[in-house]
Amino acid sequence: MTNIAPSGLDVRERVIWVIDEAVTATQRYKYLEGRSGISARKWQNVYHRAQQPSIEMIAELARMRPEFLSWMVSGQALGSWQINPEHAGWRDDLHERIFGSPPPKLPPGDPLSEEQMAELMSKLFPPSKPALGKKEKPSRAASKRVRRRKSQGE
Repeated sequence: MTNIAPSGLDVRERVIWVIDEAVTATQRYKYLEGRSGISARKWQNVYHRAQQPSIEMIAELARMRPEFLSWMVSGQALGSWQINPEHAGWRDDLHERIFGSPPPKLPPGDPLSEEQMAELMSKLFPPSKPALGKKEKPSRAASKRVRRRKSQGE
């Protein structure tokens, strides 16, 4: 996945950039085929510049990454929710629009300690609260392990 899109790309190159941004390289074409119904071979042809993207392909990428739709088609971010990835800081802008705050900044230099990583993860992924009135049942395997330990006298 790339960071900043080069400026001056044509529609096909912008589509390829969005594909790189939206889908990892592993099973890229099969994944896109499964989502869109468009054959993996056609996605591969576009990616390898053997054909132009179809409207259906652009529509599927717009469903996957709607913030790039106007840029993908016109080369400009035309709406308030549209992002132009040719500008530095576009990821931070997107994060702020989605989460309402800028992304947390990592301290420069040394890798994070376990405590710092735990604090950062709790900010990024706050613990969810269980639904009221529902208790989690242990899995069958967990129940069997408990019964086995009790029978073995542990």
